[in-house]
Amino acid sequence: MHRDTEGGLPRSERDQNDGAGCLVEKAIRKLRVVRATVRPDRRGEYLERWAEYRRQVEAPGGRAWLFEDEALPGRFIEFTEYPGAPGMEGRITEAVARARLARLCARREGEGERYREPQGAAGGALD
Repeated sequence: MHRDTEGGLPRSERDQNDGAGCLVEKAIRKLRVVRATVRPDRRGEYLERWAEYRRQVEAPGGRAWLFEDEALPGRFIEFTEYPGAPGMEGRITEAVARARLARLCARREGEGERYREPQGAAGGALD
């Protein structure tokens, strides 16, 4: 693995430039995965609040996806990808609290689970 003389980071862990010709270090990406089950009478409100959560996550540079089980409507899996930059974890936590998603779920698992991109596995949606 080639190491730059400036910064000591592998070149694959740096952006090409910041628009002004300067190399910029990439933040390690993080992923939050939550499984949620929502009663049918709360599904519409859950989807509205989730759309608000997505907007709050995307504002500081994150991305969010929601998938619903084909066989069991109301069973969802939420993916939130965000840069591991300082302050981002707090912003994601605040977005979850503001959206009040947990109040609409009969069951919610994975709130505390966080994944991070391993070094050397560059590439993906935030690149």
